[in-house]
Amino acid sequence: MPGRQVRSNLACCATSGCNDQLTLSVPSTSSWKNGMYCPACENQNSSLCEGQTDTPCTGAEESCISLEGVSIGNSNHNFSMRGCATPSACTMKENDLMSFGGFCLQCEYCRSNSNSCNGVPQTCSEDETACIILTMELRKGTEVTVATYKGCTRPSYCAASPMSIRVPSYHQRRANKCCRNDLCNSGAVELPPLRLNLNRRQCPGCLSSDPKCLPTEIINCRGWEVFCVFYEVRTDDGGTVTSVSKGGCGNKEACMHEPNIIGIPGLFLETVRKTECTHAPMLRLN
Repeated sequence: MPGRQVRSNLACCATSGCNDQLTLSVPSTSSWKNGMYCPACENQNSSLCEGQTDTPCTGAEESCISLEGVSIGNSNHNFSMRGCATPSACTMKENDLMSFGGFCLQCEYCRSNSNSCNGVPQTCSEDETACIILTMELRKGTEVTVATYKGCTRPSYCAASPMSIRVPSYHQRRANKCCRNDLCNSGAVELPPLRLNLNRRQCPGCLSSDPKCLPTEIINCRGWEVFCVFYEVRTDDGGTVTSVSKGGCGNKEACMHEPNIIGIPGLFLETVRKTECTHAPMLRLN
């Protein structure tokens, strides 16, 4: 498996409680490359992965293995992997149980008030099968706030990217990347270009706790914001839950045609419960 090695040992006995007396040691590891290469990959919640990277085998890993299974825990999910293996790993039969939790994803974890951060490995829970990098910028007049988060997430929290939304009193830019391999969320993502030039398109703007969200002003769209968007949103900001409706200009990625969840659970989460998106009309030149 690319970037991950799982080592295990087991012993069995045939009388009640006898495994209390069994002692085991984890097999030793070796960095010696034995000259063999195997296609390597790993997937969660999907069919057998396609090995696009050849990984060098080490030590006693003299076989290539392909494995599909079901991880049984708080939430069952399929997994698949390919890579190097010792001959003993290839003695497993169909429906054999592997009673270790070595298949939880690991992601880089950090957060900062800037457009990047570097963190430490974080072991994900069984229902968190993706890693995310998320950078958000909020502009209110001359005030600019930027935040970045890296960590574990659910695939349903991975929104289209990059995203630009302009509503009364603020402009939000957001970029994120999701991936499903160990520590794949290193590096940074780029926010969409600011693009302040007016593009001759306008949308009704509103920002209200009233679901009707009657327009209070006309928003002049800028750059690649060529759609009028409207959201009914439930916001969870660190445990403070509010409901708000908002409308204004957005780019193509801001057009969510079905309810969605955006953000990071426990930090800042927007549950989009209703969404509308139409092409912004272009002003005619006299």
